Amino acid sequence: MKSLVLTFALMVGSMGWAAAEEPREVSMVQLIADPARFDGQAIRVIAYLHLQFEGDAVYLHHDDFRHAIMQNSIAIDLTDSQRQAAAKLNKTYVMVEGTFRANAAGHMGLWHGAVGEVSRLSAWTVDRTRQARPGKYKALP
Repeated sequence: MKSLVLTFALMVGSMGWAAAEEPREVSMVQLIADPARFDGQAIRVIAYLHLQFEGDAVYLHHDDFRHAIMQNSIAIDLTDSQRQAAAKLNKTYVMVEGTFRANAAGHMGLWHGAVGEVSRLSAWTVDRTRQARPGKYKALP
């Protein structure tokens, strides 16, 4: 128990006293329409994830990816270990938290900015088209 408290104290001490910035919830539409407004901010967005060599991005909608509508996407900059962990989320809707950079347009400048310094990447499992059965509700992480 003492080692756990000591570890926590060291972590807090190394981070300083300033509280971490809470990510701002934004939509893909907001990021695409006015990227400069969110430049350098911690953001949280729900989008469709597609991972491929030199083409990691999140899209407004699955159909935007399917039809290569690049104007409705932003790049996502993951570390190698994050990319490996995210492989199981490829081609699904995800919640992403990270820092948005309006001028980081990804490979060949194809995107309307990029989200990097990703602190959270998780599955977005809400599907309102499925009818819920009593007693079968699934808690989100």
